[in-house]
Amino acid sequence: MKKPLKIVLGVPTYKRPVGLRRVLASIARLELDQETELRVVVAENDLDGRQGVATVEEIRAGGFPFPIETVLSTARGISQARNALMNAAFSDPETDMLAMVDDDQWMEPIWLERLVAMQRQTEATVVGGYTLPDFEGQALTWELKLPVYWRKKRRHGKVPMIEGTCGVLFTRKILDYCADGYFDEKFSLIGGEDKEFFTRILHRGCTFAFADDAIAYEVFEADRRSLAWAKRRAYRIGASDMRASLVRSRNPLDKIEQIAKIFAGFLRGGWRYVTGYFSPEQRMRAQLLLLRSAGKLSTLFGLRYESYRNTSGK
Repeated sequence: MKKPLKIVLGVPTYKRPVGLRRVLASIARLELDQETELRVVVAENDLDGRQGVATVEEIRAGGFPFPIETVLSTARGISQARNALMNAAFSDPETDMLAMVDDDQWMEPIWLERLVAMQRQTEATVVGGYTLPDFEGQALTWELKLPVYWRKKRRHGKVPMIEGTCGVLFTRKILDYCADGYFDEKFSLIGGEDKEFFTRILHRGCTFAFADDAIAYEVFEADRRSLAWAKRRAYRIGASDMRASLVRSRNPLDKIEQIAKIFAGFLRGGWRYVTGYFSPEQRMRAQLLLLRSAGKLSTLFGLRYESYRNTSGK
């Protein structure tokens, strides 16, 4: 008899019981190969209220098609939650793979099987899927194709690296690249822990692939669809990207290179704002580019923007 493929599907959660229910409902609808054995682990990051624990207990009592359990993070922070999932999955010697999604997502039924198929095709250690925005209500004109909402679609197959954990699959081989741990806890409240982690293991020989048919959706509710929220997210992305780029740097010239890129970003943003002044969409794109550059600059000056101190969504 062929050995079953044992996969853990991990979900970090923090004060989003509605979102957790939604992502677990989509997990319950997953279409799996007969050889696949799935176990679901939810990492509770709200160590006081523990709404995630209560939600999982209620769902389990009502009947859930897969084994499901909760683990507690060691402390508040997105890195700690992701590390709790890595430990829960790979401390079991029989676990072959860990898939990870967030509590503001939901997935198409074939999402996991498409990730597994790409891993088998490429033998990559890390496989990313494609995340699309799911807007609460109709998408506004200024929201269309903005990078704060629409993630980059990479080529189908082997890629140099992926940058985010919004729908990702790790094989057990990931352990070969993590002697010093998984997600860096310095990024716990500022974000960018995923890009730093992937950059670190890339330099150690880890391989990546992207499955554009493994589709998940990131939900944007009303409180995440304002101009102010989009601007904060652009600033946060810039700040966390810069920190991820510099934290492992050993070359003093890297900082000079980053300063040049920031300066170029300000120039592009300023030019786009002026030339697109009469187009609200172009002005918005220009502002987000300027704010992303400002976020990078703030990190160079040692400022910390703790975007995960307070979360949005339900």
